Amino acid sequence: MSPLSGTSFKYLYGEAFRAPNAYELYYYGTTPPDLQPEFIRTHEVAWEQYVGEWLRTSASAYHYTASQLITFQSVDSDTFQGQFGFVNDGVIDAMGLELEAEVRTKRGLQALMSYVQQDTTQAGANAPLTNSPRHMVKTRVAVPIGQRAFASAEWQLTGTRSTLAGETLGAASVVHLAMGWPVSKTLALTGSIGNLFDQRYADPGSDEHLPDAIPQNGRTMRVGFRWTMRTR
Repeated sequence: MSPLSGTSFKYLYGEAFRAPNAYELYYYGTTPPDLQPEFIRTHEVAWEQYVGEWLRTSASAYHYTASQLITFQSVDSDTFQGQFGFVNDGVIDAMGLELEAEVRTKRGLQALMSYVQQDTTQAGANAPLTNSPRHMVKTRVAVPIGQRAFASAEWQLTGTRSTLAGETLGAASVVHLAMGWPVSKTLALTGSIGNLFDQRYADPGSDEHLPDAIPQNGRTMRVGFRWTMRTR
């Protein structure tokens, strides 16, 4: 629906499933043979506004419900009492708001900023869902350098997250840099620096990890070449 020039409203509905893989079905003999696929239902309302050819803004609100989650836990049966396997258990509800603004100039400058606030809960649990931040911010700027060359910087902020042990990991703020420089029509030199300021942070572990929190890489550098095939 477009009530005004440059304005659009959308309602999006979706359903999807994920079938259990071979590991989840057969690795543990305690896993029930009738393990069902995970299922998700989504609702989203979105608004977009264009200002000329250089600015796009959007706001969206969403609600997701995931059910029949395949989880690794103790199997409650007389045959396999006290043993572990994969079962369908749990429902997760997520509600959130996302704001985004994007700028593109005729000289090739691109800038994007987005902010997400969300609440994610698991049915029957009083604690917040693990590894689910309430706030996330992302900013990216790409600048053209000469003909077909570019440099870009990206800043990502991930809010505090809970672990399986009930601990809270601090927010993570990370900056990445990237560049590309053409050598020929089909070959380009590329380079990147991940976690530019060498920030120390960790991500929550899952059921099958021994550590409750897994430290992430510090500063990393990569240099390579990108080859593009020409079809004609």
